[in-house]
Amino acid sequence: MLDQVFQSGEPVSVKSMSAKLRPSPDVQPEEHFVDFIFYPLKDSAGAPTGIFVQGHDVTDQKNAEAALTATREKFRTMAQTMPVHVWTADKDGGLNWLNVRIYEFTGYSEGDLFGAEWGRVVHPDDLRPAVESWNNAIQNVEGYETEFRIRKADGTYRWHLVRATPLRGDDGTLTGWVGTNTDIEDRKNSEAVIAKLNSTLEERVEKRTRELDAVNAELRQSQKLESIGSLAGGIAHDFNNLLQVIMGNLQSAMRNVPEDSTVQKRLEQAEISVKRGATLASQLLSFARKQPLSPVVINMSRLIENTKEILHSAVGQGIELEALIDEGLWNTSVDPNSMENALLNLAINSRDAMSGQGKLTINAANVVLGESFVRLHPDVSAGEYIRLAVSDTGCGMSQETADRIFEPFFTTKESGRGTGLGLSMVYGFAKQSGGHMTVETQVGEGTTISIYLPRSLETEMITEPAGEHRLIGGTETILLVEDDDSVRDTTFNLLSELGYTVIQAPDAEEALAKVKEGHHIDLVFTDVVMPGAMNGHDLALQVANLRPEILVLFTSGFVQDTVFQNGRLLNGVQLISKPYTQVELANKLREVIGREGKPLAQRSDRAEREPNSNRVKSVEATDGLRLLVCEDDALIRMDITDMLRDAGHHVFESSSADGALTLLKTEKIDMLITDVGLPDRTGLELAEEARELNSELPVVFATGGAHAHTGTDLGNCTVLNKPFSDTDLLSAIKALMFKR
Repeated sequence: MLDQVFQSGEPVSVKSMSAKLRPSPDVQPEEHFVDFIFYPLKDSAGAPTGIFVQGHDVTDQKNAEAALTATREKFRTMAQTMPVHVWTADKDGGLNWLNVRIYEFTGYSEGDLFGAEWGRVVHPDDLRPAVESWNNAIQNVEGYETEFRIRKADGTYRWHLVRATPLRGDDGTLTGWVGTNTDIEDRKNSEAVIAKLNSTLEERVEKRTRELDAVNAELRQSQKLESIGSLAGGIAHDFNNLLQVIMGNLQSAMRNVPEDSTVQKRLEQAEISVKRGATLASQLLSFARKQPLSPVVINMSRLIENTKEILHSAVGQGIELEALIDEGLWNTSVDPNSMENALLNLAINSRDAMSGQGKLTINAANVVLGESFVRLHPDVSAGEYIRLAVSDTGCGMSQETADRIFEPFFTTKESGRGTGLGLSMVYGFAKQSGGHMTVETQVGEGTTISIYLPRSLETEMITEPAGEHRLIGGTETILLVEDDDSVRDTTFNLLSELGYTVIQAPDAEEALAKVKEGHHIDLVFTDVVMPGAMNGHDLALQVANLRPEILVLFTSGFVQDTVFQNGRLLNGVQLISKPYTQVELANKLREVIGREGKPLAQRSDRAEREPNSNRVKSVEATDGLRLLVCEDDALIRMDITDMLRDAGHHVFESSSADGALTLLKTEKIDMLITDVGLPDRTGLELAEEARELNSELPVVFATGGAHAHTGTDLGNCTVLNKPFSDTDLLSAIKALMFKR
C-alpha cells in the first residue's frame, strides 16, 4: 500500500483497520479499530519524497455501530412478533420498513409500500386527510395520530388507529419515525351503533313520553268518567224510585178510568213520558255500569243481520249502509237488547255527523289485543275480543271533542237535539260487559268508533222472541220490603189490584221478624238497597236459612254487587228493574212463582185515539185564535195542540222551523208557540224570521233548559219553562193577545 501511494502519488484511505495498540511500554497491547490516511509527500518538482500517515482510533464508533445494529435487530425481531402493524420511516416520512403483519393483511410484498406508496392501501375517502395530518406531523416534528381505513387483501376495508413517534439523535435532531396501526373496526362499529342509538334517543324518549302522556290522559279520563258514573248512578237510583211511584199510580188510575175518556188519554201520555224518563235513567245507569244486564252467548253476525232493517230505517235513505263481517266470527257474551241499542245509538250518531248523506260501515272482526294495546289502554286486559267498528264519512271531530264524547250530557249536536247520553250509555255498556271503546277521528275525514267485547268459548244461545204480555194476577201472599214509603204504597196498590195478599215491611229487620213470626208467605218482594245493617240480599240469605220454601224476587234502580257479578245476575237470583209497569210486574211474579195465575181484564197499552173534541176546558179561552205550535217532540206537540183545540182555538202544527215558516207564509197566524230547541234552528231564529213576515206576531217560547230570557228583547213575547200546565199556557196566550 505504501509503494502504491509512493509510486502513484495518490492518497489512500483505509477504514476500520485492526491494530494492536499499546498505551505504554509496560502494558499489554489491545486491539483497536483505526481509520488510516496515507498521503504522499512531494518535492518542488512533484516527485514523491515520502508518505504522511495519520491514524484515527474509531474503536468506540465501531462498538456503537455494532450495538446499534444489535438494537435494530432486536427491535425488528420484537416488531415482527407483535399482533399489530409496525412500521418505520425516514425523517422525511417515507416508509422504509414494515413488519410482516402489514404484508399479510394487505397482500403486498416487501418494498411495495415503501416511500409514499403506503397510500395505495388507504380508503380513497380517508387518504387526503391522512396525508395532510402526516405532513403536518413531519413539519412540526410532533406525534402523529389519526384514523383511516386500510384495504385488506380480499378488497374489504377495516378501520385502524394509526400512530407514529419521532426518533431523535443524541443532538436532538430528527432521524426517523416508528409507527403502529391498531385495528379498531369493532370499536367503530360499536360507536356507530351507539351513535345511532343516541341519534334516535331523543325521538324514542319523546315517543315514550307521548305514550305515557296518552296513558295518563286515558287513566285520568277513566277516573273522571268513573266519578261521574258514581254520581249518575246515584241520581238514576233516586230518579227510578220517583218514576216507580208515578208509574204505579198512573196505572192504578188508568184502571179506574173509562178507556174513551179524555183523562185516560192524558194518563197514557203521562205513562209514555214516564217510560221516556226511565230510558234516560237507564242510559245514566248504563254509563255508570250499573244497568241490570242479562247477557247471553251470541254471535254478532246474527245480531247485526237481525238489526239491519231497524238501522236502515233509523239512518234514512240518504245513507248507504254496508256490513262487513269476518268469516268464523267468534261468539261473545252480552245483553242482546243493550247491544242492539248500542249499535242503533252509534248508527244515529253517524247519521247526524253525515247530515243524512254518506256511507255507514259496520265491521265485525276477531282481534287479539296484545301488550302494546294494553300499554296505551291500562283498563283493558290482553286477550281475544270481537271488534265491532262503526265508521262514517261525516265531518269528523277535533281531538279535544273526541276526548269528551263519552261523558254524559256532552253533545256536539245543536241545543235541544239530544241529551248527550247516547255514547255515554254505549261506553258504560261496553265497560260493564268487560270490554272497551275507542274512537278514531279526524276533522273532515269521518269517525270510527269501535267496541271491543271479550270472546266467549261457549256455544251461541239462540232465544225465541218473547210472547205477548198479559195482565195476570194471583192469590198468593207476598211480603213487600221497601224503605221508600211512596214506592211501598204504590207497589202495595199494584199487587193488591192483581189479587195478591200483601204484607208490608219498611226494612229488612222488620221483614225478617215477620218471617220468624210464622206468617204464611209465598214470596218476598224486596228492594236490594235499604238502610240499616241488612240489605235485601242479606235478607234473602236469612229467609233461605229459616224457610227455604219462600221464593225471593229482588227489585232495584241500579246494579248492586250483592246480586250481580261482572254484569251478570248471580245464579238463582230473580230481579225486576225499576221502574216497572203493572204488566211487567204481573208477568215477572208468575215467572218466579211458576204456577198459572188469574187473568185480569186489561186495556190495550199505548192505544192511539183521535183527539177528543169534548175535552173539558180548564181555563177560560180566548176565542177564535189561529195558533201555530212548533215542537219537535211528537208527544209534547200532541198534548199542546189537543189542549188548545179543546180550548176552542184553530191550531196548526209543525215539527221544524222550516215547516213553521211555510205555514206562516201560507196561513193567517195570530200567534206562534215554539220550542227553543228545534232540529233545524233555534226557536229564537224562527221567531226573528217570523217577525220579518209579520212584525207584530206574538210569540210564546217554551223551553226545558236554562233559557229564561230567550227572545225577550223581541218584544210582545213571553217565556214558559217546561213543564208548564194548561192554565200557564192559556194565561200566557190571553196576556199576549190583551197586550196586543
